[in-house]
Amino acid sequence: MISVKSTTGSIKHLEDVTRSLSAPPHAIVLRIAPDQQRKLDLFTAQRDILQMTPVAQTSVNSAVRDEVSVSIARGSRTPLADGAVAGAQELKRLYTDRFLKSGGDVTLKALSRAWATRKRRRGLDPRIGYATGALARAIAQSTIVVR
Repeated sequence: MISVKSTTGSIKHLEDVTRSLSAPPHAIVLRIAPDQQRKLDLFTAQRDILQMTPVAQTSVNSAVRDEVSVSIARGSRTPLADGAVAGAQELKRLYTDRFLKSGGDVTLKALSRAWATRKRRRGLDPRIGYATGALARAIAQSTIVVR
């Protein structure tokens, strides 16, 4: 026999989850400091380090799927939003990794000989997109906003 109390709770939870699933898709934004955003815009105009590769898509999808499953199991009323945050965190990790590894899962255009020489003379890091590390740190410390 099913008690009314447990049935009511289960139905309410299912209604909340259904509302979450039928809501418009979530927009995910990584917010970084304006000066670093300008650097990122200039950098990505030449080298698309933020592209969604098959490796990135698989990694993000896995993070979202895992978190949605965990959220539903723990009774969250917003499993898709929880999944979106997990996906954004994975993307942030991936983007930071790309700066640390001069591309990681993406192939970046090599530095010009002149710029590589200038970086070496100035004592800057030789990795692509990582002269001082400020941009990679800004991405790693970015705020995730899910709407």
